[in-house]
Amino acid sequence: MDSSVSLMNTDGMVPPLDDGNRLSAETELEALVSAFPDVGFILDADGRYVEVLSSPESESLLYEDPDELLGSRIPDVFDEEMAERLMSHVRAAVERGESRSFEYTLDVPEGTRWFEARVTPVGGVDSQNGDTSYVVYVARDVTERERNRREIARQRGYMRQMLDSLDDVFYALDRDGELVDWNRSVETVSGYTADELSRCAVYEIFGECAGDRLRTFVAEVVDAGSARRVTEIETKAGARIPYEFVAGLFDDPRGEDLVVGIGRDVSERVEREEQVRVFGRVLRHNMRNKMTVIEGTAQTIDRESDGALAPKAERIQSAADDLTRLTEKAHDATEVLLRETHPEPRDLDAVAREVVADSLRERESARFGYSGDTDAVAVAIPAIRQAIAELVDNAVEHGTRDGATGHGANAPEVQVAVERIEDVVTVTVSDDGPGLPDHEANIVTEEREMTPVFHASGLGLWLVRWVVKRSRGDVSLVDDGDDGTTIRVELSAANGLETSDTT
Repeated sequence: MDSSVSLMNTDGMVPPLDDGNRLSAETELEALVSAFPDVGFILDADGRYVEVLSSPESESLLYEDPDELLGSRIPDVFDEEMAERLMSHVRAAVERGESRSFEYTLDVPEGTRWFEARVTPVGGVDSQNGDTSYVVYVARDVTERERNRREIARQRGYMRQMLDSLDDVFYALDRDGELVDWNRSVETVSGYTADELSRCAVYEIFGECAGDRLRTFVAEVVDAGSARRVTEIETKAGARIPYEFVAGLFDDPRGEDLVVGIGRDVSERVEREEQVRVFGRVLRHNMRNKMTVIEGTAQTIDRESDGALAPKAERIQSAADDLTRLTEKAHDATEVLLRETHPEPRDLDAVAREVVADSLRERESARFGYSGDTDAVAVAIPAIRQAIAELVDNAVEHGTRDGATGHGANAPEVQVAVERIEDVVTVTVSDDGPGLPDHEANIVTEEREMTPVFHASGLGLWLVRWVVKRSRGDVSLVDDGDDGTTIRVELSAANGLETSDTT
């Protein structure tokens, strides 16, 4: 198509004359059309194509060849439904003298395309009737924008379906605690309808005490960027359900920050923890009472036999003491593992130094060596201190050789080293004893499954293993022979994170 056009090929629509100081109207229009990214038309009131405006780049967007369009009417080109839709906007622009904007799709040579159209009346005069009866119709190809919009809508639909399929509750709150968004589980669990949830602050559905805790939780998220908390949801029917909430701060580009997170029903977990605590306390209480009876009986046997049964009474006494210590250690381990804790940055150099210092005071018979690293900040749960203490106690226990008196050359020697190597922090504990019993070494190496007759003497190493695993680290047996045992704990270094004061 020749891009040199006149404004109108209709009498009465004559372009202004060149005044000699600027380009002629036709030259200006030619330059404009050559750079035109859209397609445009000049139509009369009957929808007749008076002029077609398109550049070589946009010509492929035309529904028909330009020569075929000129002189034809919209009803001649399109099917009845589309023709009526387009003509309604043309008539409105002519009759009301106002611009009209709308969108539609067409199958053009390049395929299905989405267009955004604008129809604007122009001040032309029909030579016969003297009426204003022309419009400029510009259609912009918005296919890419529409495809992006549909893709975003598809992703939103996918995300909504995924969130609604969760048993967990999903929520988004503003800083005032108002629910901005939620999934279907919030309605199912709370018993409130979507309309009710949209008209109340989330604090109102948690009860007074839980509401206060939730306000603190939201404030912590806003201040620290994330938080985790276990509290109760009070349903509309009055039931209380323990939930663990995890949330982070979301920078909403449309407005202020939002607190966005997930809540998980932990009823079964809380109930199991309560059961374990009850059983542990009952066992501990009864075991203490029974051991008191056994120890008293052993002393009575020793006294009434005038020492004749002293060896047997001593064996009874020793077994009772061992069982009491095992019960206490099992109770302490249970309490440690039931605490609601999560890995945080911890200064393992400071922690290990404290453990060694305590052991020096409590274990006067042992000798200790320590090598630290001031950069050894690792991600671990608070119970990592108990784990390191168990390793040191275990090293003292197994570092004692036959015939040792507790002092001098035969005293057990324990070496503790804390070191950071790139992104890993290691804690290594070594002794100079004869090596671990097989059943205790297996706790670390995991080479054999635990059987019903598995020894309980390695409970401390079980605690080490569990604590390290919950700290997302690894524990390994580096060396175990006649010259001693070395156990190493590896944890992720806390790069750029603030160290917790909790040890």
